[in-house]
Amino acid sequence: MNRLTKCLKFELKKSTMGMLYYGAIFIGISALITLFIGTGVSSDSGDHYASSMSFFMPFSIFLFISVMLTYSYHYNYLLMLGNSRKNIMLSQIMSYTIISIGTAIVVRLLEFGMELLYTNLHYQYTNILNFVYKTNLSLFSTILWYFALFSFICFFSLFLGTLRYKFGRMFSRIFWVAFALSWIVVPFIISKLNSHINFDLLLKHLFGIGYKNGIYLATGNFLIIAALFGIIAYFIGIKQEQIVPEKQQ
Repeated sequence: MNRLTKCLKFELKKSTMGMLYYGAIFIGISALITLFIGTGVSSDSGDHYASSMSFFMPFSIFLFISVMLTYSYHYNYLLMLGNSRKNIMLSQIMSYTIISIGTAIVVRLLEFGMELLYTNLHYQYTNILNFVYKTNLSLFSTILWYFALFSFICFFSLFLGTLRYKFGRMFSRIFWVAFALSWIVVPFIISKLNSHINFDLLLKHLFGIGYKNGIYLATGNFLIIAALFGIIAYFIGIKQEQIVPEKQQ
């Protein structure tokens, strides 16, 4: 347990430092974009409305990239200190769960601050989740939704990180080429299969759109998928041989 605690402290320290440095840049950029995109429009009644690009988008990008790219460094460093693979993987899963909770709270606080700003500017603020689920959501439900989303992103990225560690440069090249091509290939595949599979309906089920309390359905879906990726990453990680860092780039 003492070893696990030390691994967890290391993971949290490194991840939190990265969140503070890199996240600060995203907050600034996101705030500027929000102010520009959130310029209000007038309705026929003369009321002013404003919508906002939520802060969860830049934080999602940050978490996805950082978790995948830092996995090999954290894994090798903790192995060299004599920690077991089980403790390393458990500490990563625990740390990213804690980080997902913290990030969800931070994002909601930032949105709350933006809501106050728009209110003082005499705009009616519209949160993106309220728009998607067409209702005024509670503070708890939105934080829970963000936590589930960030957990899904972290554990999916952790899963990719274990594959990147195992296959090295080959996986990195294949992944980024596939990611670039997906913007062209995926829409084409969806259009061809849409007559057999209703992708719009699948997405609505995934995000709980059109359901009563759909935000909780989406939260459950995200957490289930996150748990699956976390379990797969754990079993890959506990069986991995240590690899020379140069081969992972």
